[in-house]
Amino acid sequence: MKRDGFERDISIEQADNTHIKFVTAPDYPSQPSVIDEAWFDISHFKPNLRHEIARIAFEYGGVNAEERARITKSMLSLYVVLKDANETDVANSKTREVIG
Repeated sequence: MKRDGFERDISIEQADNTHIKFVTAPDYPSQPSVIDEAWFDISHFKPNLRHEIARIAFEYGGVNAEERARITKSMLSLYVVLKDANETDVANSKTREVIG
């Protein structure tokens, strides 16, 4: 595993454990998970982001397809969390404007 940032000073085992193991399951089996929905959104409407995710996964995962898939899923999980946090922040700021 190629490490960077704060992971540079810790062991590979610890670095592996710092990655979020994000498992999603849809509410109903016939519906896509939030990760599936995020990938659909990115792949259809954000080609530049899709390109950057693929570039980063290839840079850090190399030719190992499983590693690239793990990196891609981790970045999609981060995208979902950040998108949700942004939507919550926007809603909270609108509420603050209404209140006062």
